[in-house]
Amino acid sequence: MDLQDEFFISICQRFPRLQWIHAGLTGFGRGAIEAVQLHCRCIVSLNLDGAHGIPSQGLEQILRTCDTLTEFSARGVVLNGRDLSLESRWACRGLETLVLDIEIYTAIAPASASNGSNPGSRSYNDDNSVKSVRERVYNQLAELTRL
Repeated sequence: MDLQDEFFISICQRFPRLQWIHAGLTGFGRGAIEAVQLHCRCIVSLNLDGAHGIPSQGLEQILRTCDTLTEFSARGVVLNGRDLSLESRWACRGLETLVLDIEIYTAIAPASASNGSNPGSRSYNDDNSVKSVRERVYNQLAELTRL
């Protein structure tokens, strides 16, 4: 774990009523994301511009769990549209500002997923086609009515 990640975990644990966190260009990573989710229930503004160590799934976790966010900026950090959950919705529906790089492209199917061994199930390519990924992204964005 990055020392900067440990710093943010400590801050979130000690100051659970934090409303603004600016962690741009830091080592804000998975541990810090979980600390914000668990301890900072009043977070209103989160700036992660250029932070390293944040996986795409971590960005999606923030959007799914931090329902008090009104400003979220992660310029230079990429959310891969394929990582968006098919079942869950973003909780931060009151977002007024969203700055985020979102990638939408087709994934290469693993050999086991493309052999058609189970004709009744949705194929890997159906869920990860550009059309499907774009639809998931647009559906999430459409629910953010204050942007």
